[in-house]
Amino acid sequence: MTDKIYINKNGKVDKMFSSDAERKHVRFPVHISVEYGDEADIEYQSFILNASKGGIFIGTDKILPENTKIVMSFYIPPKIKFLGKFTGTVVWTNLDDPGFPKGMGVKFIDFDEVSMQIFDEFLQERRHLLNELV
Repeated sequence: MTDKIYINKNGKVDKMFSSDAERKHVRFPVHISVEYGDEADIEYQSFILNASKGGIFIGTDKILPENTKIVMSFYIPPKIKFLGKFTGTVVWTNLDDPGFPKGMGVKFIDFDEVSMQIFDEFLQERRHLLNELV
């Protein structure tokens, strides 16, 4: 099972990694606009590079510390369609490994059901991309 998929700047799969551990949710390569920040202030804008119903990877140089609780709003770029508002926790970061995108993995901890339904429908529409990667 693929654990991590890294997409290069041209939208092509750069690297894929597998492990024996099974993920709870299927992870999709995406390019979604995200605005994020702490609970009081949305400070940053970037892009989600992969996503699942359990969380996302934000490609960014504006990396927040692990265990930081953040609020995020997702859009089809450039703000064509709002995909939902989610609260999450930064669970891992990459600052130093030049072989992978800088950014942070965020686990969802709170969302309304309508936002998750819209987001999941968006992901399911991209399920064919996973078949093209294999």
